[in-house]
Amino acid sequence: MAVTLLILGLIICSYSDIRYRSVPAIWFDLWCLLLLIVSFNPGRVLLSATLLVFFLLFGWFTQGFGSADSFLIAVLALYFNFMTLLVLLLLACISTLLHHLLHQEATYPFILHLSLASILLIGGGFSL
Repeated sequence: MAVTLLILGLIICSYSDIRYRSVPAIWFDLWCLLLLIVSFNPGRVLLSATLLVFFLLFGWFTQGFGSADSFLIAVLALYFNFMTLLVLLLLACISTLLHHLLHQEATYPFILHLSLASILLIGGGFSL
């Protein structure tokens, strides 16, 4: 159930990020909280919280990385082990780079790329 909830949320968030370059905050926060409750793992909560703080600070310094991107990475840290999460981030960055090479835009929907990488890794059977 948790993986289905994760994938459905990723699809909805990706659509919103492509269309509006943002996600509805209340819906997104409730989805993140629900995923935390459904997949609570004390061993991964510290990693998730650390990544959240790191990426929120990264977004604050760069003024380009959204808070929803940071929260999504923290949620994905609840599902994937650390090495798989690094591969996921690498795939998302490569996908964003390819997006940039094909479509020169002012902003890029990074949630879309995180979602594509996540679904690819889930479909490939990488550890959850």
